[in-house]
Amino acid sequence: RAADRFYPSANGTATLAFEDLWPNYGDYDFNDMVVDYRYQFVLNANNNVVDLKGDFTTKALGGSFNNGFGVQLGVSSSAVGSVTGTNITGTAVTIAGNGTESGQTNATIIVFDEAETFMPNTTGASFVNTISSNPAVTPAVANVVINFSSPVAEASLGLAPFNPFIFIDQDRGREVHLAGQQPTSLAN
Repeated sequence: RAADRFYPSANGTATLAFEDLWPNYGDYDFNDMVVDYRYQFVLNANNNVVDLKGDFTTKALGGSFNNGFGVQLGVSSSAVGSVTGTNITGTAVTIAGNGTESGQTNATIIVFDEAETFMPNTTGASFVNTISSNPAVTPAVANVVINFSSPVAEASLGLAPFNPFIFIDQDRGREVHLAGQQPTSLAN
């Protein structure tokens, strides 16, 4: 472990916003799940990635579904030695011994499987942190560490933010990705 590189920066974050009704016409307010993220690439002396650390802060849940959130990398699941820091509480996903999701061609990390458990609405108001007149809920943070079996070339991972997605209301086959990204092997 010789150096660190960050995306988008050492102190800043970027934001992902998802609409869980896509592709149906609906409210399209993109507040059904709002997650800030930062990646830290831990590099060896050859500039290959030894560890990838992802800090994910869920800030708002504006939908009525109990969605899950994950990220797919461009390397195979076997390239991952271990994953720590995820929050898996339900039965919608199956996690392999190395911490990746089972049944995937590419390494897929489920950050959390149940938004309602990960960031519970303790206010009694509708939705979480999307209506300014409602009481605020403290954002939920997941600090995920992915350790690779052997160092990998940074380019093989893909470009940050990689392939983040949500799966809808505990239906693991129903995924919503960013524009231009492909579904995972488990999408139906």
